[in-house]
Amino acid sequence: MDLHLRGKVAMVGGASSGMGFAIAEALAREGCVLSICARGKDALQDAAMKLGRYTSVQASVLDLEQDSQSWVDATVAQQGRVDILVFNTGGPKPGNLAELTEQDFMTAWQALMMPYVRLVKAAVPHMKGKGRIVALMSKSVKEPIDGLLLSNAVRSAIHAVQKSLSLQYSGITFNTVCPGMTDTRRLTELAGARGDADMVKQDWAKQMPLGRLIRPEEVGALVAFLCGEQAAAITGQAILIDGGGARGY
Repeated sequence: MDLHLRGKVAMVGGASSGMGFAIAEALAREGCVLSICARGKDALQDAAMKLGRYTSVQASVLDLEQDSQSWVDATVAQQGRVDILVFNTGGPKPGNLAELTEQDFMTAWQALMMPYVRLVKAAVPHMKGKGRIVALMSKSVKEPIDGLLLSNAVRSAIHAVQKSLSLQYSGITFNTVCPGMTDTRRLTELAGARGDADMVKQDWAKQMPLGRLIRPEEVGALVAFLCGEQAAAITGQAILIDGGGARGY
């Protein structure tokens, strides 16, 4: 399927590995010009080299919590506009209410919500009334995950903003992608906090109706579709890609 994305300028955060890289690769294969960012220089350069097989890549080493505006400025300076923005960054620390401090809640808000707000505010004027904004969140937007209180709260709040903005802008779509257990480094870290990481991941996979973990490239394909012309009527949605793991409708 041709998504009619050739030549579109796509900004993808956290694109050095995992789902961020998979999303960037899916968009690159569709012909998007990429502006990617991540904190780690070596991993980002490696990702840019791999993605460069498909398209032009502008890579920025930065922390979205501190440098959201500068990333948009650098992209517009080189590419002239922004057509697609994929917000993706690391999650907050795990824990339940008794384990978390007030500062933990404030830190989580500053690390996720505020970079999202800054990026969207900076990017929207350069979309000239037509574009795609996708927030990569978690199935916790639809169904809270035990032990991830901060992620449940802040990611759901970001989708609430996405939904609100979808009512305000007619030419820009705002969608939230909600992956379930996806085989990434982040999932391995969460599994390791509960015991032997490989064994925990195997147990999680067995619990999923699909019988396996989600692959990052499957998430990438969904995001690419939402950025294409065929998805122009889809906006304000929180879309699960979780292998049937969520129990709600």
